[in-house]
Amino acid sequence: MRSRILENMEDQDAEDLNANALAKKTNVLDAIHLLTMSWNDVSEKTIRNCFSHGGFCQPEDNNAAVMKEMEDVFNPPPDMNAEDFKAWMEIEEKVATSTSLTDEDICEAVCVKDQASSQDSDADDEPKSAIEDKIKTPSQMREALRILRLGVQNKADAEHFHKHYDYERFVNDLLRKNSKQSTIDDFFFS
Repeated sequence: MRSRILENMEDQDAEDLNANALAKKTNVLDAIHLLTMSWNDVSEKTIRNCFSHGGFCQPEDNNAAVMKEMEDVFNPPPDMNAEDFKAWMEIEEKVATSTSLTDEDICEAVCVKDQASSQDSDADDEPKSAIEDKIKTPSQMREALRILRLGVQNKADAEHFHKHYDYERFVNDLLRKNSKQSTIDDFFFS
């Protein structure tokens, strides 16, 4: 999270580099995005280690006892015969959860999606050199990401928004990897 806050500070003007000014410019939606991207960076191993250090996880020795308890769950109760228990356990397997699509339905859905995407791509055809001339600095790239985020949050669902988070992470890592540390002379003599 610190790196994302520092990236926001880098994008601001030199006179607005204090915490109070940055806090005033951060709205609730930006804070939600910041928290979501930070949580996405937390690995499963980190969470597992936190739970074990907090004493929430049981030692590995207790796994045998847990497995014994699980076996008791899948054995029929004493007042039920094996056939009734098996029928009771498989009761949801025969319930239809979705309709079966025919080949024609699948082809039609794909064709409609392809037509919609081709119409969207034909709408904005800007020359490549014009786009490359517009974005030159890391702050301009982050501003472009913010604009894309606004478009995605208004038009996409949660799955597609996670793809945008992944892309934002990729661009920020790329900018961080290609950045150079400034010297104090850059601030005073430029």
